[in-house]
Amino acid sequence: MKRLSTKQQDNSVIISIDGDIEFDDAFQLSNTLQSNFVDEIHNIILNLKNCQYIDSMGLGALARTLTITKKNKKNFMLCNLSPDCKEIIMMTMLNKHMNIYNNVEDCIASVNA
Repeated sequence: MKRLSTKQQDNSVIISIDGDIEFDDAFQLSNTLQSNFVDEIHNIILNLKNCQYIDSMGLGALARTLTITKKNKKNFMLCNLSPDCKEIIMMTMLNKHMNIYNNVEDCIASVNA
């Protein structure tokens, strides 16, 4: 992962990934995701527009975040998945438990509906 950036929009935080999520990146990703579990944030959006690959450690970070968000009654959403990332998410059946959208705007619209 080359870069990770966060942006708050209303009661949502958008975390954008630039680069692949591999073994060395999973810990940083987990810390960033979990640091956004504050009272005023109800939605955590992971924008994977510039990510082409997620390894097993990265998937573990996503699964842990999903568990924590559900426990804290927050929403965890993924968007802008590349075909390869989407295939990995589907093969592991995480798509059955995560909200996946085409883009950030769709994520925001889903929580404001």
